[in-house]
Amino acid sequence: MVATLTILDPVRGLRSALWLRFRQGRRELFYLLARLLALGIRVLPSFAARWPLRGLARLAWPLRRGDRCTALRQLRLAFPDRSEAWRCWVGRTALLRMADNLVSGLRGTEEPWLSPADSRLLRDLAEEGRPTVVLMAHYGAWELAGPVLARIFPSFGAFTANPHNDRLDRWLKAERRGRGIEVFDRHRDRISAARWLRRGGTLAILADHRSAVATRPVPWFGRLAPTVVGPARLARWAGASILPVRVVGGPGHYELRLGPVLREVGEFDEDEVLVWCNERIEEWVAEDPTQWTWWHDRYGDEEDRDG
Repeated sequence: MVATLTILDPVRGLRSALWLRFRQGRRELFYLLARLLALGIRVLPSFAARWPLRGLARLAWPLRRGDRCTALRQLRLAFPDRSEAWRCWVGRTALLRMADNLVSGLRGTEEPWLSPADSRLLRDLAEEGRPTVVLMAHYGAWELAGPVLARIFPSFGAFTANPHNDRLDRWLKAERRGRGIEVFDRHRDRISAARWLRRGGTLAILADHRSAVATRPVPWFGRLAPTVVGPARLARWAGASILPVRVVGGPGHYELRLGPVLREVGEFDEDEVLVWCNERIEEWVAEDPTQWTWWHDRYGDEEDRDG
């Protein structure tokens, strides 16, 4: 028995080493493909850059069965009175819009229009110099909001997710910093981000996806969904206002729209603030469901408990 284990140890070690090299190679290949895709999108004319991504989006709906099922299940929960044909149309259109928005975000040549009233609101908040949490979602061309806000707020940062690919992570951070956005990893830089905010900074948080960070079950389209506590907790701790921001529209005419500002967050308990945040994002999604990422499993286990 001991002899058998002794023989197997090197085999297991070799297998582990080969698997590690395979994963490293796969990450490297993904990084190179992402850089090549970004280069092509930036070099080609706009219509030519959108064509291949739209083609992939059209293929994704019939071929990626798991994502399609997730999208349709969530659309049934959110819009039980609508037809299945309508839900399929929303799912397909959301993929096409994601392709368009990805191209616009990587090119960085389109600036969303901002109404005079919203422009004044942003400048008033910036002049106040108080901490501001910018509530955002994976809705529309959200990457286009950062450069606009970074020009108005003297200290603008954003929480980002680590793609678990070091080279890709460094490149994405460099891209965002090149647009005036200070980047904070949502797992490793939470304390730094909190201090940044408390010193009068402005911090954007995408708060609509279920993630590995701290969450709490909060109503979302009538059912409990794991909701990140970061916006409420940081705003209460830093004495910050919460400003909902979204980008709507499509290529050729994007708009940056602001929601009502929640001031004096400390007067509300954490659950009340989280409900308020979810309600704002839910209103956006209800207004135009094709702008949101339905293939992300928003509910998770909470759906089973509440459903």
